[in-house]
Amino acid sequence: MKIIIQTLIFIGILFDTFIINNSVQASTGTDVGGIIKTDDIWTKEGSPYNLTNDVQIGGKLIVEPGVIVIGNRKKLSVFGELEVIGNSENKVRLVDLDLSGGNESRKGSVKISNSNLFRCNFNFDRIGTFFQLKNSWMDDTLGQNENSENEYYTNTNNFGTYAEIEKNIFSNISPININNNSTFTNNVFLKKVI
Repeated sequence: MKIIIQTLIFIGILFDTFIINNSVQASTGTDVGGIIKTDDIWTKEGSPYNLTNDVQIGGKLIVEPGVIVIGNRKKLSVFGELEVIGNSENKVRLVDLDLSGGNESRKGSVKISNSNLFRCNFNFDRIGTFFQLKNSWMDDTLGQNENSENEYYTNTNNFGTYAEIEKNIFSNISPININNNSTFTNNVFLKKVI
């Protein structure tokens, strides 16, 4: 039974990866970089959104269901609000993204739900920044360093602020650090089986 579940999870990861790669090739998408000062909505029709430079969000950015964001290892800093809200039929996919909170004067708020996150880093160590991750899949299997099967390109995921992390699946990810004011409930951790 355990092997069947692991095989199904592996097939699901490959399927998601295939869809991401084909979606990027099928559409040129939207290039994004710099400062987003006003409210904005990223739609499935404009997808994939390719970060060409670091991005700072000053207003409110809503990422709709079905959107793919290709981070290209760029930083997405949230000084305003970020809502990444997928649904069971159309998950949002975040790939190769470094996501962080604002600074001391503008803390930022991030809510992610019903999303698949591949090779993403999080750094929310600013006091007052709010971070929420629910009903999502976070996987770093594809981010493994070719030179060593135990090394990853990602850094530690740091939630030093108030965070709500509930009902997620974490697969082959870097360590997670959270503070005492955060909630971390009903999450599942999977490790690569060799």
